[in-house]
Amino acid sequence: MKLLYPDGKFTKEQIEEILVFAPEMRRRVKEQLKKPGGMEFYDVNFSYIDLDTFEEKFVSVPEQGGGKLIPDGICNPGQVYTVSQGKSGMIGVFR
Repeated sequence: MKLLYPDGKFTKEQIEEILVFAPEMRRRVKEQLKKPGGMEFYDVNFSYIDLDTFEEKFVSVPEQGGGKLIPDGICNPGQVYTVSQGKSGMIGVFR
């Protein structure tokens, strides 16, 4: 905020733009961290609350995967999901 508005003057729309941009960048990092199989990065939500209307607004990105460890629907023949320790010792979901 201080870098963009050093004089401390800003509108609600300008604040909302920052409140969407910052969690969007964090969401992108979390989506990349989910790919190696770390279970601690699933089911993470980023949101902010408009204090005038008390409406909670969730921030998402186009590349956002689902919040589930195993996707809904029928798997392709031969696919099996399991939870196990990887080479690094981290527990993850493997297909």
